[in-house]
Amino acid sequence: MLLSTREKEMIALLIKYHGQYITIHDIAQQLAVSSRTIHRELKGVEAYLTSFSLTLERANKKGLRIAGADSDLNDLKQSIAQHQTIDLSVEEQKVIIIYALIQAKEPVKQYSLAQEIGVSVQTLAKMLDDLELDLNKYQLSLSRKRGEGIYLVGTESKKR
Repeated sequence: MLLSTREKEMIALLIKYHGQYITIHDIAQQLAVSSRTIHRELKGVEAYLTSFSLTLERANKKGLRIAGADSDLNDLKQSIAQHQTIDLSVEEQKVIIIYALIQAKEPVKQYSLAQEIGVSVQTLAKMLDDLELDLNKYQLSLSRKRGEGIYLVGTESKKR
């Protein structure tokens, strides 16, 4: 399973505070991101923990902590120490977006595209604005329709 650098850092923090609760606010401060960003990344963290038979325990006004057997926690520690993270450059993300749009037979939803490259929908929207300027050089454009999705507009020969 692939993890982003931030997800790996979040898991490392949860391991560091094993047995204690840590608030989302504290995690956000230590990683220098917003609480909203932490909330968005939790799904990936929980999925990764589940693969080790561990759970993310949530308690109101206390925070989060990892729950599970010590042997599973040790397996997690070893995995995190050896785990390669995926961090794509903006250019690599743009290539993935273009490739996905060229391959798509139907419009692609922004949310699924954002998930594919590991960014928020807002970040994707900014990237699409930049990408549209690049595509104009090739006489291509992006069509964004609410409720329908995004698709590449241009002749087949221009897309190739």
